Amino acid sequence: MVMFYVVTGLARGQIGYDQSGAGRYVYVGAVFWLILLSSAAARLPWQGTWRPALLALVFLACFNSAAMLFEFGTAKAAQMQRQMADLQALAAMKGDPCLNPSGAVDPLVMPDETSPALYYRAIDRYGDPAAGLPVTDRADYDQAKTNLRTPGCA
Repeated sequence: MVMFYVVTGLARGQIGYDQSGAGRYVYVGAVFWLILLSSAAARLPWQGTWRPALLALVFLACFNSAAMLFEFGTAKAAQMQRQMADLQALAAMKGDPCLNPSGAVDPLVMPDETSPALYYRAIDRYGDPAAGLPVTDRADYDQAKTNLRTPGCA
């Protein structure tokens, strides 16, 4: 069990600081934990308060997982809405003389999108994912356009 986490930690350390905290590849460890805990639970006395206490812990673990899944889904929907506003701002700024060639729409939401020229080349080749969609997050759209403008350009 310890070796699993050592190997996982070494592998995740190689993918960079930003991605080292991601949850992927760690959930497999739950299988090992279930095997270890089932072995230990077989030796517990099932008289008295052990059974209700164990059932309460299992319920709390399931409830916590469901709450985290709901929270993650809500946060991911909000993030995707902000990303769509940023993509729409990029599309609106295409061909604008005030476009900053090294401008980034939002480093927190889209940290990989740091070169508008590369983005425009990609949408010319593969299509625009934001084409024809209405702007739903006006505040983030306006902020992204401001971030893409060269400072001092009117």
